[in-house]
Formats: sequence, structure tokens, C-alpha cells
Amino acid sequence: MVNEYNYMHEISIRLRNHLMPLITESPLTSWPRLFEFYDENNENIITKLQLQKMLEDAGMNYVSDAETGFAFNVIAKFQPYLNRESFTIWGESMHGKIKKKLIYYSQYLDIKNMKMDTQKEWNDKRKQEQKFYHAIQGNTS
Repeated sequence: MVNEYNYMHEISIRLRNHLMPLITESPLTSWPRLFEFYDENNENIITKLQLQKMLEDAGMNYVSDAETGFAFNVIAKFQPYLNRESFTIWGESMHGKIKKKLIYYSQYLDIKNMKMDTQKEWNDKRKQEQKFYHAIQGNTS
């Protein structure tokens, strides 16, 4: 989930920082204006192909069909079309949010029983391991 969130975060940053300044000077109308710029037929709908062009114009190197499809589904909330309202709501909802850090949950996985350790259990195991390593090195203190 973190990687997916950060991908969408990156898209919002690139759209806001790279494309919006080229289209409008007013931050209040930026998301709707950006949508309208790529809505070539004025149908209040952007296709996956138009979204892909938008992402590439925002400076994202080669955007695959899968990446475009993922972004489209997130922004359109799995509807078959992406309209101005959904696009604007998504864009405004991303404003001010920060990237998330990836947590490696595998460090908390006890492979003997395939259950997740609590932070305390994990810390206790690390202390036991340190004692063991000190003992085999001849350090008993």
C-alpha cells in the first residue's frame, strides 16, 4: 500500500509542479483547468490514453498501460470513466500530504510459527541474539 500511495503522491506533485503552472496562474482553479486542458472533446471525461499523456507531459518517464490503469482506477474510484469532479476531488485531497515510509514487516515475522511479533517481542529477541553473539565471541559481560 505504501508504494501505491507514494506513486499517486508522485503523480499529484508532478501534475501540480510541472503542468499547472503552464495552464493557469490561479491555484483555486488549477485542478479543474488541468482536467479541461486534457479533455479534448469537452465531454467532461478523460480516457486512460489522455491520462497517460498527462502523466508523460508532467515529466514521468515512460508510463506503462498498467501504471496508467492503476492511476486511473484510483482517481476514478474504479468507475469506467474519469470525470472532472473525481479528478478535482482527488487532486485537492492529495494537497499537503507527505510521502509514507516503507516499513519492512518481514523483520517482525517469526518464521517458526508464521506470526507477527509485537515490537516488545521483537526487541526481546534482538537482546537474546546479542547475548548469544557476545557469548560465542567470548564476551560474557
